Amino acid sequence: CTRSQQVLDLYPGVGARLLQFGPDVDPAFAKEKVGDQMCLLGNLASTGVLRDGTPQEVEDICRQVIEKAAP
Repeated sequence: CTRSQQVLDLYPGVGARLLQFGPDVDPAFAKEKVGDQMCLLGNLASTGVLRDGTPQEVEDICRQVIEKAAP
């Protein structure tokens, strides 16, 4: 949920190693907040491209998310 963005920087302090977030959270923002302290998972809606897209479209959207969160 969008309100979770307000507390993302607190998650590493509770010992969590994985942050799963929805499509409403920008992966670059999540990366900025948790740095290299957590593995990021998410930002892809289970509807839309994942459900209805071609394999190439799914690969493209996944690549975009990875590129935003990778730096």
